[in-house]
Amino acid sequence: MPRRPLVIFNPDRWRGDALGHLGHPAVKTPTSTGWWLARRFSFRHAFVQATADRATRTRSSNARSAC
Repeated sequence: MPRRPLVIFNPDRWRGDALGHLGHPAVKTPTSTGWWLARRFSFRHAFVQATADRATRTRSSNARSAC
């Protein structure tokens, strides 16, 4: 079985509940909605414990602390 690519989508300033494909009434995200629906998955209950700031992004991108 061929390996499928893994795509990590990590926007800085996008609330998790503001996604069109999850049924938010005011948000229209046709590009991301089409992408998610074509692949048939979404993490509805995923969360992060830390806030999205420079130190967090630095840590997640290279496994080193900025402090």
